Amino acid sequence: MSASPKFQGSCMCGAVEYTVTGAPMMSVVCHCPSCQKVSGSTYTHNIWCHKDQLAITKGARGLKTFADKTTDSGKPFERSFCTACGNTLFGTPMVDPSIRTVSTGSLDAASKANLPPTKEFYDHNKRAWLPKIPIAGEAKL
Repeated sequence: MSASPKFQGSCMCGAVEYTVTGAPMMSVVCHCPSCQKVSGSTYTHNIWCHKDQLAITKGARGLKTFADKTTDSGKPFERSFCTACGNTLFGTPMVDPSIRTVSTGSLDAASKANLPPTKEFYDHNKRAWLPKIPIAGEAKL
């Protein structure tokens, strides 16, 4: 029997570190307006996992949460970031608070190597000049 996958990451300044244990539910590219704003770019790329898969191993008190209320569901999407460097790390969709999203940009290099997107959300908001993003799954919102 093989060991459960383990993904490790941190914020830019290293004040907050975390581990995700077990396979993620999915790997999502999202083009919604909120994700574009929080990334300061064209989309976000996150892995989704169950909240019990995510362990903050350092600096939990250095996290601040912003309740993004501009969601289609009408329920906030809580975005957690490091108070020292501002790096967005995690999200909690309050439509299902048992889920956590983890920014793949915050994963250590070895952890993010094999996490291609399996879902693409809000592709109708995708910038026209972006090339097609290869998606291993079928679901789109």
